[in-house]
Amino acid sequence: MDLESNSFSATESKRLAEIYADRINPSVRSELLTKFILPDIFGRIGRIDSSFFPDLKTSNDALVLDIGCGKGAVGAALRALKILPERAQIYGLDFFPYPSPYKTNYQEVFQGDATDPRCWEQIKNELPGGFNLIISVGMPPPTVAHLLKTKIFFPAIGKNGRVIFALDSNPGKPPKDFEVIGGKYPTDQIIIYYRRN
Repeated sequence: MDLESNSFSATESKRLAEIYADRINPSVRSELLTKFILPDIFGRIGRIDSSFFPDLKTSNDALVLDIGCGKGAVGAALRALKILPERAQIYGLDFFPYPSPYKTNYQEVFQGDATDPRCWEQIKNELPGGFNLIISVGMPPPTVAHLLKTKIFFPAIGKNGRVIFALDSNPGKPPKDFEVIGGKYPTDQIIIYYRRN
């Protein structure tokens, strides 16, 4: 990554995506996320139930974006924990085109590079109101560092939207508006949280 130009080369993005590719059985990963990881993340931030989104309890328009969605385990776990309103629409973004049977909890999955501004332009054009929650669990720390530094995802955050990055290692110092919280498990050692007011 060229820190001066704030850009990743296509080769760097592909290499990181291959290293962090979702190779775990989706039902096993979803179970781990449901029983351990997501309760730890949401428990440390606030509440682990639908009251985490008090403004969305009755909304059918709740939009969630799972960055680095892989085979869809985070979406399945969010639904299993009932953190989201029942009719929330979950979207995914991943570098790789995983087979569609894994993505049953997603309205749509965008295939693209999260460090590429064109990817975010496409998402913003398709969903101009922004997301109520942008979440990523286990994305490569250099990719998260780039997203935090450039803030290219900021136009995709909706009114009162929240952002959660859960990582296995420190991506560096986040912007001042972001809170850093320590997690309990290797997958969420670093939780970076933001709420747009």
